[in-house]
Amino acid sequence: METSKLDVQQIFAEDVHYTAPLFQRPYVWNERDQWLPLWDDIHPLAEGLASGKDVRFHFMGASIREAKDVPPGTTRTFQIIDGQQRMTTLQILLKAFGDVAGRKGFIPHRNKITRYIVNDTSILLSEDNKLKVWPTHSDRKSYKMVMDAEYHDEWIERLYSADENPTVSVDNIVGAYTFFFRRINQWLGAGKKQTEKRLQGLLGALLNRLTMVVIDINSHDDAQAIFESLNARGTTLLSADLIKNYLLQKVDSDKVEHYHSKYWKFFDDDIGFWRKKVGSGHAQRPQIDTFLFYALSLINGNFVSTRFLYDEFRAIEPQLEEGDPVKCLKRLHNLGKIFRNLKSKQSDERLSDFFYRLSIIDVVSAWPLILALFEKFPNKVPMIKQTLIDIESYLVRRMVCGYSTRNYRKLFSKLAGLVVHSNNEKISDLVREKLLNTDSRVDRFPTDQEFESAWISTEISGGLTTKRVRMLLEAMEQELHTKYTERVTVPKNLSIEHVMPKKWQKNWFAEDIDEDVRNKVINTVGNLTLVKQKFNAAQSNRGWISTEKAKLGKRDQLKEHSLLMMNKQITKEENWTETEILSRSKALFNNARKLWFRPKL
Repeated sequence: METSKLDVQQIFAEDVHYTAPLFQRPYVWNERDQWLPLWDDIHPLAEGLASGKDVRFHFMGASIREAKDVPPGTTRTFQIIDGQQRMTTLQILLKAFGDVAGRKGFIPHRNKITRYIVNDTSILLSEDNKLKVWPTHSDRKSYKMVMDAEYHDEWIERLYSADENPTVSVDNIVGAYTFFFRRINQWLGAGKKQTEKRLQGLLGALLNRLTMVVIDINSHDDAQAIFESLNARGTTLLSADLIKNYLLQKVDSDKVEHYHSKYWKFFDDDIGFWRKKVGSGHAQRPQIDTFLFYALSLINGNFVSTRFLYDEFRAIEPQLEEGDPVKCLKRLHNLGKIFRNLKSKQSDERLSDFFYRLSIIDVVSAWPLILALFEKFPNKVPMIKQTLIDIESYLVRRMVCGYSTRNYRKLFSKLAGLVVHSNNEKISDLVREKLLNTDSRVDRFPTDQEFESAWISTEISGGLTTKRVRMLLEAMEQELHTKYTERVTVPKNLSIEHVMPKKWQKNWFAEDIDEDVRNKVINTVGNLTLVKQKFNAAQSNRGWISTEKAKLGKRDQLKEHSLLMMNKQITKEENWTETEILSRSKALFNNARKLWFRPKL
């Protein structure tokens, strides 16, 4: 291993080709976290050089490279083990500088910078070696478009125009070019004398004041171990990137591109979905890492750790698909396609309801079972649908009853194993049997009596999260729709309204009221409904009946403004007291019992 501190000119001066392995992550740098801070470091250096001052160096971090064997007399080639984000950004920045210089008529500056972007074409092994940096597979199309563009091309002309602010960024590669083009163009100004001085200052800053530590490794060094070590200290590298890197390093070197294209390109191409952050708080993580948690838990037969996902993968990898990296890539690819499809809009309305409600209940431990069902029985969707309905009933009933979720991982792990090892096409009956044959409070399927008692008496407003209460009320509204009802989708952004307000004393007072009873009853499901936020805010503690003093009461307000079936039913009541609230709770329960029924063997 050899280490050198080099500036940009030294890194790119000779004919050299840096290629990012296919298994590395796509280009993920962005304006807020990397481009803007980098530009804020560069332009003061350029201003100092333009003014004739001697300015400091800016250290950009480290890059690890491994020399590849090439025929004598051809372009030297290195594989970028680490640092491809920096190297790619530097090349995009140099290209943006050259295009702005060319657009402003400073052709010598443009020609000079081109020497650090493009190699001598007479000694190339292939057209791909023309560029000094060649990013990972998923970024190559956009990168080539940017690097091959001429400063007078139409889309670059639009960037240059002071009268337009077009959105041409289709991904982070084009986004980086767009950002640096605009910043450089704006900073250089309009006056020719000032522009030339600043161009020279910026050229000096880019080539001679940006430095990197370049680490050269050889065949005796463990590239994978170095890669993991440098990327295990709080960087943005995902567990998925490390897993991909590890698996593709294990396949035959001449088959890496084939297996990447066949099995992992699917994950790299759809960055908007797979790298989107999901969850909240400390549990927030990219979608692809969440998926791998589900998939590896399924394949392993037990739940793995989300916090140390890559470490867990390395520990169980010898047992995954018999330790065969190709089989493991194929299995993850197939499960990924299933997961991506299930996370998309479902054509089946009942399945759509299931996945929406599952996301609100937030029982992620059910996902390995769901993946197992669709993987094992891809052509038995009606059967799977029945199983998912049973699971929804089980989870909703337990949620309303306030039962613990502590045992869910153990339960769903067993159910997933049952699916994986069963060839019985009546798997829905087997899953149902397991759900029903539990008597302990930690995992039993609540009876109708338990469900009814909790439904009617539990203060779910305050006892459950707002999202969960809203989900229950949305479901009740849907159940009130009949085959004769116009097809209306219940909005997902309505507010929860207490029909009798929590501050009832002024407009809802009556003799012989037990205040403790009333304060509890007003938070039960019978007193809750859905309304628009503006309606909610306008009600305050309005009374039920319209009076000359109070003008329209809440009942008439609901009649006039709400289209929901549940509110139409509420407004039929002349009074709204504990009696009506209890009666409505029971009526809603009849619908809840049928929707979330307890199946029979």
